[in-house]
Amino acid sequence: MSHSKKSRFREKMIECKFLSELFEKLWLKRQFDIEVSRPLVDDAGYDLVISSKTTTHFLQLKSKKKGGRAGNLKVHLNLFSKRNSGILLIEFKETDALHIILQYKYLNLQCVDPKKLSTAKHTKSNADGKKNKRPNIKVVKPSSLNSITIDDFIKELSHENK
Repeated sequence: MSHSKKSRFREKMIECKFLSELFEKLWLKRQFDIEVSRPLVDDAGYDLVISSKTTTHFLQLKSKKKGGRAGNLKVHLNLFSKRNSGILLIEFKETDALHIILQYKYLNLQCVDPKKLSTAKHTKSNADGKKNKRPNIKVVKPSSLNSITIDDFIKELSHENK
């Protein structure tokens, strides 16, 4: 069965595996002051809120198969206005040993000027055959994200963006 037919299942599995890896590292570092929340309504552009005693981060999760075609990432304009916000692209690879390996790429959105990004268009055409712009959605190129380890991500979580 293709990944696209079970994309929701895959998305949640990858999110759980990411959180498991994050919590495992935090446990081993004896850092227990972390909370993870999900928004009740998905209209603000983020999938997870990760909080510690000192910071709160708003995170949009994206995933793709390692070596797969990386399309542009669509990001809600609201996410750029959050103080500590970013995109975490999770690349997954299935091994012969029936194991899934995750690799991460991250972009701190406080380092990005949304005015310099292109505006996304609807994927479907309207009755006139035109694809209208989506003014609240910006396009981020995957090449603008940097490879990051879980340890690097934990360091990112401990920094407060000004």
